[in-house]
This record gives sequence, C-alpha cells and structure tokens, in this order.
Amino acid sequence: VWDHTIGLNWYLNPYTRVMFNYVHSTLEDDLGDGSLSIFQMRTQIDF
Repeated sequence: VWDHTIGLNWYLNPYTRVMFNYVHSTLEDDLGDGSLSIFQMRTQIDF
C-alpha cells in the first residue's frame, strides 16, 4: 500500500479555519491492483 496526502489550512480569522486534504492510495497485491483518491474538507469554529 502506498499513500500520499496533501493538505491545506485556510485561516479565515482567529476563530475559524477551513482544512482541505487530498489523499491518493495505491494497492498492489496478489489478488489485484487498485487505487483510491479522496478529497476531504472540514470547517472548525472555536466559540
């Protein structure tokens, strides 16, 4: 299994941020090969 992740944080103000992630995974084994790509987004608000 190979996995690569790229992330970005965007701070809108001292209390709010938006986080983005892109994950790409590759699987190689005796049963077969495959890949998976995931895009994630999360918002965090501190109150």
